[in-house]
Amino acid sequence: MVIWLGSGDGDSRLQDGNLPVIRADGAPVKVRPEDPGGMVVAHRDKLVYRRLGDDADELPVERLLPEPEEPLPPPAPQPPPPLVTLPDRPAGDEDGDPFGEGLSIPADQWDDAGELSGDDSLGVMDPPSPPPADTLPPTPRRLSPEAEAAQALLMPSGGGQHRIQLASVRTRADAEAEWRRLSRRHSDLLGHLSPEYSSADVGDRGVFYRLRAGPVGDEGAARRLCDALAGRNVGCLVVGGGG
Repeated sequence: MVIWLGSGDGDSRLQDGNLPVIRADGAPVKVRPEDPGGMVVAHRDKLVYRRLGDDADELPVERLLPEPEEPLPPPAPQPPPPLVTLPDRPAGDEDGDPFGEGLSIPADQWDDAGELSGDDSLGVMDPPSPPPADTLPPTPRRLSPEAEAAQALLMPSGGGQHRIQLASVRTRADAEAEWRRLSRRHSDLLGHLSPEYSSADVGDRGVFYRLRAGPVGDEGAARRLCDALAGRNVGCLVVGGGG
């Protein structure tokens, strides 16, 4: 900075070539005081307040999405299937084998085959004979000692008048069905008896059909038969000739 002095001796200084030079002070113009004072601002040391400088590009970037997939290369074209070249086969002669010489039989082997004479005919096999029928009589069914004793007592001598009552049902059809069931299941005890069906009106209870079987030789035989049936869980009642 050059200051022009208006004094009288200024001309002498300019003439001498000695111009006054004022140099700037080398000390900083502004200096932070040791105790700045003033209001205390919290969180001034946090990075969120830091200015972005030239090194902003070096900060790491968080990626929330996965990296994009790279496209796969296109599949290579498949080679064409190899061609199979069959060897040329000579065509058969018109008078020979039309399929060529591969299936022809040498002429020297024809004599080994021989000729079919008049007696060489194919025999017909006779059908197998059926197995012989079983001519043996069926084995008679063995009865238990209890059933044999009951059968002996069932034979009436001079016409038995005793019966056994097996059921009392609502309809005659039910009585017939019950006889078929009992006679089939206990054929060894009831096979020689005949069923009898009779109706009985019991007043307010209605009409019942009684299933009875007989005749039995005597009362003792009828009781023993009922005991045998009771051992098989079959209800039985001895009925006299007039019952």
